[in-house]
Amino acid sequence: MEQLLLSFYNLKITAFHQSSVSEQLKVSQKHLSRSLKRWQDSGYITFKSARGRGNQSTVQWFVDIDTLYFNKVNAMLTPYQLSDAIQYLTWDWSVHHKQMLITKANQLLGVSTVDIDKLVVKKRYAPLYSHPLEVVDINSANILSNVYDTLVAYDKHSDQYHFKIAQHIDFYDDYAVIYLRKNIYFHDGTQVTAEDIKRCLSHAIAYQETKVLLSPIVSIEVLNKLTVKVYYHDFPYFKDVLCKVNLAIYK
Repeated sequence: MEQLLLSFYNLKITAFHQSSVSEQLKVSQKHLSRSLKRWQDSGYITFKSARGRGNQSTVQWFVDIDTLYFNKVNAMLTPYQLSDAIQYLTWDWSVHHKQMLITKANQLLGVSTVDIDKLVVKKRYAPLYSHPLEVVDINSANILSNVYDTLVAYDKHSDQYHFKIAQHIDFYDDYAVIYLRKNIYFHDGTQVTAEDIKRCLSHAIAYQETKVLLSPIVSIEVLNKLTVKVYYHDFPYFKDVLCKVNLAIYK
């Protein structure tokens, strides 16, 4: 399953400007063009690229991607595959299918909503930990991953990384530059900024359970409101570490 394909399908468009759609999907135009060709080769669509200034590209769908993927994830929502299925709940589903998946997942987790401001977790399934830094068990990780977001996530089924709070990250041999999305906010309505990223990473570096994992980090520098630079030595797995729920961003 491919997250970008589902997101594109649920835009529900047949004629479009690639520049506008790539911005909506938060991918480059080149990446979108390659994906459209690949989806056409796979038989999902027929695609005709725009010719001439001002003209629109067109697409015709042969497969209901939302229903196809829903059936796959719905089949995974069992006590035995729940931990694998949870990651798909944040994808861009149709409203109807998303509600069905979340309801089924909540039933399996023993979670129920009482009102708009309260989340109740039955004691049998209660997480052992409520803070991202403390998480060491799969049940806590599954529940907290629906409360907190990381900078980037990894989908093991498609073997692809997806940016979440981060708009983009440039990785180099001895440092990484993290660019944040402009429209990410905490539950209290305050914007997530570079200072928040520095604060959370600094706490993780000092925390007993994660300090060894993050020991290659030398320093963290805030370049501007939405950009952070992380200096390190010999840290080729930094991207994978950023996917861990322990490094989720919190207030």
